Amino acid sequence: MQLLTQLLFLVSYAVLAAAVALVLPSAQPGIDAMTGYIIGVAVFLASALLHENIARRRATRELGETIRRAWNAQSADLDALQNARQEIAAEIADLHRDVREIEARVGQGAGQAVITEMRVLQDQLSQLAVARGDVEHAVAQPLAATGGGRSRTTLQVVPSAATPLGPDEILDTIRSALRDNRIDLYLQPIVSLPQRKLRFHEAFSRLRTPSGDIIGPEDYLDIACAEGLVSTIDNLLLFRCVQLARKIKRRRRGGPLFINVSTHTLADDDFITEFVLYLEGHADLADHLIFELSQADLLSHGDRVQVCLDRLAELGFGFSMDRVHDLGIDFDALPRRHVKFVKVSSDLLLGDGRASGAVLHPADFKEALQRNNIDLIADHIEDEREVVELLDYALDFGQGYLFGPPRPARED
Repeated sequence: MQLLTQLLFLVSYAVLAAAVALVLPSAQPGIDAMTGYIIGVAVFLASALLHENIARRRATRELGETIRRAWNAQSADLDALQNARQEIAAEIADLHRDVREIEARVGQGAGQAVITEMRVLQDQLSQLAVARGDVEHAVAQPLAATGGGRSRTTLQVVPSAATPLGPDEILDTIRSALRDNRIDLYLQPIVSLPQRKLRFHEAFSRLRTPSGDIIGPEDYLDIACAEGLVSTIDNLLLFRCVQLARKIKRRRRGGPLFINVSTHTLADDDFITEFVLYLEGHADLADHLIFELSQADLLSHGDRVQVCLDRLAELGFGFSMDRVHDLGIDFDALPRRHVKFVKVSSDLLLGDGRASGAVLHPADFKEALQRNNIDLIADHIEDEREVVELLDYALDFGQGYLFGPPRPARED
């Protein structure tokens, strides 16, 4: 096409030159035919040279534009690589800071639980640094060797242990999981109703055996409580959630995390105090972490725990009341406990409220909570029939296997 265009231009210039050569002698008596032909050839050459000059200028401009676009694209790629590098450096710096904080706490005599956390975090730091190719930031001598490899890319539900374990075997598994970094973070979605839009996640811990089987809290919690290991597991879950919340905030993707705080943890004065001190250094994550306490714990804890919870509320952290068994709730007292969410099982909401001491019919809970700016979450929802019935209760959010089971968190 371009060649045809060039030929058309040349033919046009030739026709113009011929016209000049033929018309000029007759129009100017002083110019003979030979001079007319010479002038015509000159016109042809001048036109061709002018056309060539214009074409070269256009080609130069197009080439410059192409180079400019390519340079801009390369600059964008370089910016993306630089941003990725900064994110990696920030992750490594965050892990370094966590290790330094734990080292300081160990220096204050925090005990074996904190030493275990330090081992886990140093191991995570080494794994991350090696995976990123950043040997400079790797911990030279981790306090404990890692166990089996960790995979965080799958979102498939991992089956529980096929063969039931005895108490002694479960205790050995708990200790080895703490030592070898085999306590995994699982997340379950919490969705808005009726839109079913993902709004939050609840965090759970799962123990992984050396063979890869999963042990849930229902199997290990009683044994961990008896051996005084629940605070260690809770502390590790807290560290994981803080790291994940920091990534969520930085990437502006994902919702806040609900984290369970157990009775055993609340009863451990040393842990709960250090728990608050640690979160004072992460107050910027207050909008991304919500601490969940059972109804019994929230209403019966002592003054020391209340002081700690008051301090967390001052920092901006919110609280959720779950495992509600008594529907005789003093709704006006909940704001004094800094409660922002109340979780009630779908069975309890849809059942006979009077059997659970309810002062209101469950259908009126939402209105009572709304007066105190508290959201109502129905959990353990497992089928569509329940959703249809619960929508009459003007719920804010829902949680349960219908919307998604707990799945391994993507911590990368």
